[in-house]
Amino acid sequence: MSPLQTLNRELKKLEPKARRENPFFLKLMRWVPPRPIDTPKEHTLFLEILKKISIFLNEADADPSQHHAKAKEQIDGYAQYARVIEEFIVHYERDRFPAPTSTPQEMLGFLMEQHGLSQMDIAEDLGGQPNVSAILSGRRQLNLRQIRRLAARFHVSPLTFIQAL
Repeated sequence: MSPLQTLNRELKKLEPKARRENPFFLKLMRWVPPRPIDTPKEHTLFLEILKKISIFLNEADADPSQHHAKAKEQIDGYAQYARVIEEFIVHYERDRFPAPTSTPQEMLGFLMEQHGLSQMDIAEDLGGQPNVSAILSGRRQLNLRQIRRLAARFHVSPLTFIQAL
């Protein structure tokens, strides 16, 4: 038996027996088969598809009339397809657009600017305005209590304020 025949036989054993694939998922799979993204044009295409599916899913989630069986099947199929293409998008973006590294102080300064906050506005979270100044200038590091308070204030992960080694 050839290696290809052996592989086909082994894969056949792994095939799920009772599961029926979602027809909406299969339709999307045939329309634009998910694949590794190699070009900016493909990236744009998959982003646009994901955007449209996300809008549909958000609207369906907000509309109680979409909770009958057929609509639920459509929603589930679109969500399943979105999860598949999202993996390819993330992989492409991770390779092409590496995240810049920022210090916790830079992130704090950025978030303060985005929210229009002054040092006095966050002084209570950091133990006073002199602490804010020392942290922003890099003379002082954030402690765990401060990190938790900032994460809650800005609705971000505490990891935002932790320096990667």
